[in-house]
Amino acid sequence: MDFIAEPESRLNEFGTFFDAFARQESLAPCDRQWLVAACKARQLALSSASRNGEALVWHAHVLCGKTAGLYYSVSCFRNRDNDYRALVGRANRWLHWKDMLHFKDVGMERYDWGGLFEDESTPERAGINNFKRDFGGRQERTYHCSVPVTVTGRVWLPLRDAWRQRIRAAPAATAMA
Repeated sequence: MDFIAEPESRLNEFGTFFDAFARQESLAPCDRQWLVAACKARQLALSSASRNGEALVWHAHVLCGKTAGLYYSVSCFRNRDNDYRALVGRANRWLHWKDMLHFKDVGMERYDWGGLFEDESTPERAGINNFKRDFGGRQERTYHCSVPVTVTGRVWLPLRDAWRQRIRAAPAATAMA
């Protein structure tokens, strides 16, 4: 296990691993600009679990006050044999536990998983929710949103949302080409 409290020198390694995962899942690549900004604000921590020098799992946490929030949890096990998939699953669970213990040791009071799926109709979503619930803790309803309070905000937010929509659509369009 490697806990990286000063992660700027490891961002490319994390980003490369995340982007391989994103391609497998048809997701957008990681937001490297955001990662750099979070590093500069001293609000990012990375951790990884490896075996024989091969990274199995990476986690990226946002640190804010007394809360460590899981921002990315990444593992590449799709299209691998069952033994490897089980190894990665155990490594991921272990890494979450070690992250929680580390954050507790440095004075963090809350570990935020980043939410549960409201709709558990697919086995994958139900499995992710059950994984998080297995660690215990209490469920809290929180909201993450942007509310425009100025004229500039009323103009900026729709433009920002349109840009994000375009960025998310780009990997899917590239995959089809």
